[in-house]
Amino acid sequence: MLCAFNEGLILSGQLNTASLVLANRLMTTIGNRDDTPDPKLKEIFYRHFAWLTALRFYLRDKRSWENTFAAGNASFLARNPSPESHSTLEDELKIYLPSADVQRVMAHRGDKEALILHWQYVAIRELYDKSLISEFMFSGLAAGLDELLRLQGGLKRIKNYPYSRNYCSIAVILVVIFVALVPFGLFRDARELGEAAGIGNWTVWLNVPFSLIVGWTFVSLEKVGENSSNPFEGNANDVPISSITRRIEIEMRMLLGEQTDLKPIEAKNDILF
Repeated sequence: MLCAFNEGLILSGQLNTASLVLANRLMTTIGNRDDTPDPKLKEIFYRHFAWLTALRFYLRDKRSWENTFAAGNASFLARNPSPESHSTLEDELKIYLPSADVQRVMAHRGDKEALILHWQYVAIRELYDKSLISEFMFSGLAAGLDELLRLQGGLKRIKNYPYSRNYCSIAVILVVIFVALVPFGLFRDARELGEAAGIGNWTVWLNVPFSLIVGWTFVSLEKVGENSSNPFEGNANDVPISSITRRIEIEMRMLLGEQTDLKPIEAKNDILF
């Protein structure tokens, strides 16, 4: 089950690289004029920020098979809320998009991040139609958007398609059976510890703490695996997608030549969201 977390982390890291590749291609093809951000370039950059925002909100959305509804996880999220839990998608999109576009996104019945990425394709097509970029440049920018679309699909696949229930159920059943049998397996060993000294009837009670420790170990490993199979639900074991997208925005704003007060998201109680 840890492979879902690893794949999510890999795709998120690739998202950072693909975003900066696209940003650098935009800077070299359109660029800033007179050391001020070109309006069209800034529009594309800000729409990319909006896409990242819509994507992370999508990934943080709750699913019925995830563990956010468990008592322990609910208590953790109450003490350590994710950035998406105390804001709304509409409010954050207003930072990057005109009001009319925000309304179009919010009224869209399909995936909102897919709509915003579609607008990026339309934007570079308009640049090509107006002869502002060459066909070669257009192909390069389209390839950059294709890579973002691939990564979006990979992240959404992890979010929307969990491990099959029979796989998870069998793992739980096997752990329960093992934990139930452990006391019987350790009973004789616990008695033998004290037989040489004539206190076997006392050392047999060591079977209780030994069994609890072994059982707790395997139950904990199973729970870690279960939580890691859903790496975007907002818990302590998740991929820090909020931090990754924040760093992408900071780097792209610097490329654009903007002065920004944005800071990287800091870990809370050693947990990075």
